[in-house]
Order: sequence, then structure tokens, then C-alpha cells
Amino acid sequence: MSRPKKQKIIEARVSSEEEEGEDTLCLFCNDQYSTSTEGWISCIQCKKWAHYSCAGIDSDDDESELICDICKPELPHRAPPTGQNGVKDTFCLI
Repeated sequence: MSRPKKQKIIEARVSSEEEEGEDTLCLFCNDQYSTSTEGWISCIQCKKWAHYSCAGIDSDDDESELICDICKPELPHRAPPTGQNGVKDTFCLI
């Protein structure tokens, strides 16, 4: 049984980096590709690599794409809820 297309691409890229004396690191856990037994995926923007499990992606999903936390645009922050008369509500958990 042949390996999925993504796996072949990952191996080709890592092989060329190993020839240069470098090893690819997972951008989440810093594990080295050369010592890892897990599947890897590349961020489609910065091209850095991560384990499927570290990226929270199902390794069986061949259509998965990763945009890492560094490349994701900041989500707009919502203002805290406002109560009656425009006064911000404050909650205290006991």
C-alpha cells in the first residue's frame, strides 16, 4: 500500500533539510522530525511543520489544511457585557 501524497512531500522536504545538517522541528512541541513516529502537516502560510496531534488535526483527513496560531489573524476582541444604564457588569466567582 502506498503512502498518502502528503507523507511523500513531507519526507522529500525533510530529506533535503537533513542533507543541510538541519532537522525539522514541530512548531508546537519542538520535537524533531527525525525522532518522531507521528504524521506531520505544514502550515499553508509560513510552511512550518507540526505533528497532526499537536495541531489538533485528524491524521486520516487527507484534505486537512493548517494555519498555525502565529499566522492566524487576531480575532477581534469583544467588549465586556454592559448592564443597565451603560454600566459594565462585574462578576465575582466564589
